[in-house]
Amino acid sequence: MLIDDEEYLALFALEETPGASSSSSGAQVPPRVGRVGRKCSVCRLEGHFKNHCPQRDPARQADPTVVVPTGDFDEDEMLEAIEDEEADDDDNEEDEEAEDDSNGYRFPPQLHCATEDGWEDVRCVEEEYTDMNTGGRDHPNLGDILPIFNATRSGVRSIPLRCKSPLDFFMLFLTVTQMNYFVAATNMEAATSGRKKGWASQLILPEFKKFLALILFFGLVDIPEDKQAFDPQSPYYMSFVTRIMNRTRFKAIVASWKWDASVYPPDVKKIMNRDDSFWSVRGCLEAVARNFEEYYTPYQKLSLDEACIPFKGRHMDRVYNASKPNKWHLKLYMLNCAANGYCLDFFMHQLRDPKSAGPQYPSLMSKTAYPVIRLVCNKMRFHNRGHILFTDNWYTSIFVVLQLLLHGIHFIGTVLSNRKGLPKEGLLKKSCRISRGTIKHMRKVIEGTILLLLLLLLLLLYTQFAYHLLVYV
Repeated sequence: MLIDDEEYLALFALEETPGASSSSSGAQVPPRVGRVGRKCSVCRLEGHFKNHCPQRDPARQADPTVVVPTGDFDEDEMLEAIEDEEADDDDNEEDEEAEDDSNGYRFPPQLHCATEDGWEDVRCVEEEYTDMNTGGRDHPNLGDILPIFNATRSGVRSIPLRCKSPLDFFMLFLTVTQMNYFVAATNMEAATSGRKKGWASQLILPEFKKFLALILFFGLVDIPEDKQAFDPQSPYYMSFVTRIMNRTRFKAIVASWKWDASVYPPDVKKIMNRDDSFWSVRGCLEAVARNFEEYYTPYQKLSLDEACIPFKGRHMDRVYNASKPNKWHLKLYMLNCAANGYCLDFFMHQLRDPKSAGPQYPSLMSKTAYPVIRLVCNKMRFHNRGHILFTDNWYTSIFVVLQLLLHGIHFIGTVLSNRKGLPKEGLLKKSCRISRGTIKHMRKVIEGTILLLLLLLLLLLYTQFAYHLLVYV
């Protein structure tokens, strides 16, 4: 057996350990050392094996690293000692595998919780992994935790037969009707604004499609400025861009691009901006959201989260978040199918959302509960079908869970420890986390839960009936 230079130097870099043995001839024999670079399979640290890992047994401390004395010794004896240690390592691994097979899977510990304000400690049932049983942790007296999914069919639906190319599928969401609306509003804005540079003729639908293709291209390709793609002297020059549209015409369309070109007095426009900051594109956003919903039926698992649109212009609802890749952005809330990430519905984040004051929303609703109520609870297509909603700790609360259960929707998500209604005893503090996977499990059975849900349902139906009655009157 040969030892390479790196392993030889690593052996001498170790510190001296007392108790080193000596040979019968008087020469010092180095103690047995482990293979250099050997790591524990549990904590991924060097210096011990997984059967001595302190993360598996807190009472066990890591074994001190065995070192090589710096004195003279016989190199042959040192190599023999290394070979003996390697053989011992293999024996230890075999013993560990036999021990794991005999004792079964070691679950992370469950911590006991004291009863508090109706919350009680319920320990999960642990079943070992065998050939006939998958095992794992099960909640007692619940059986199969996943609810029954009642949807007849999930996935793509109602796709027209004419859809053959990617452009055909794109125009399912941004239809010809919406594009014609853009064309008419842009021509009206160009006629009333007085911007004549580059506006040699009226905008037509084929030209608008080319313009929209360039807008999408510049959004995907990272270019410092769009004008550099038209400049032959620029390193970002692209000849095909100039063949599609020249720079002057492109800038003229951008300056007049509108969805709603209605002219309002300054005072009226100021009030409209205060009440709804996205009024000028509200019709387009709602039409695209309806198209997303029309051509897809979600699977059982849903997810709700935010999305960011990079934006550095002037807008009252522009958001700054230093932890995001694009710090300045417009935020929107999106409901997605967890199976493939398809967007089912969305709406823009606003400090003053005009729809949040409607009668279909509970009076005790918080800002974090509003996206869940609007995107999930107020949609009949998700009611009583066995859907499961996944969110992060921004949306999770007892109020949200009760609202979802009222409509037959189940919920899974992380939660902030300071949410209202959560027990203090159930908090998992860092000081009590023995190892990764440590859990605390508490539940609360609300007396009269069914009656409470029925009362809430009747109250909701009454408010909606009263609202529609007032509208018709």
